[in-house]
Amino acid sequence: RWGEALVLNLRLSEAKSISGHAYEMPFPDYIVADEPGIGWRQRRSTLQLLALMDGSSALQPLGPAHCGHDVIASEGDGAFSHWREPLTWGPSARSKLRFSLPGNLGLNKVLKLLAVVFPMVPRMGLVEYVHKPNKKAEDYDPDKRRRRKELYREMFFQTFPTVGVEPLLAQKPDETVEGVWYLWRASHHDEFNIELKPGELYEKRMPLAFRDFFGSFEQKGAILFPPPQSYAYYENKVALTRLFQKAGV
Repeated sequence: RWGEALVLNLRLSEAKSISGHAYEMPFPDYIVADEPGIGWRQRRSTLQLLALMDGSSALQPLGPAHCGHDVIASEGDGAFSHWREPLTWGPSARSKLRFSLPGNLGLNKVLKLLAVVFPMVPRMGLVEYVHKPNKKAEDYDPDKRRRRKELYREMFFQTFPTVGVEPLLAQKPDETVEGVWYLWRASHHDEFNIELKPGELYEKRMPLAFRDFFGSFEQKGAILFPPPQSYAYYENKVALTRLFQKAGV
């Protein structure tokens, strides 16, 4: 990374000569790209392209960006376009990078090609809450919830790189960073040992325990998703009914 930017070291072996001075290669779909048509969508990409050419010790910025494919092919000299195929093409639509090189040199004169981009997602993290099964869970399988927790954890960590995120981790509220969006997931409604007062219903107290515990992770300015406050309605049909009535739903 360079600051908030994501730096991709592009594989030159994936670049193919298209026509004239133009080369083309696939590009990750999670980065905002120019879209064909009219209006502002034609210039959505913020990608910057830099090349290290043979015989040089410094990266050279390429450009201009957002060029038409005919210009890249006929004039070249560093002109490029980061674009995606129309969404109307359906799931097969992909993002691509079409570019030319300084002085219209051949691809064999490029030692390194870097793309500097800004991912669509904000800074993100994950609340790493260590589950300790309560007495009820220990009665039938003390490790069941923990295994489920680990499964979802692995799914999160496979997804983060796909959208260009290097997640920040927090196990305690004071480990969070202001302004960062943290994902979290409770493995089950028996996540906590809740001491009930005489006459108090577990189903009513349990959602509030979720709300209060995970809400404490926002005390330094972090943002949790889903909002912990929404868990006040978890398995609370009475409170949900009142909420729907108040909203006119």
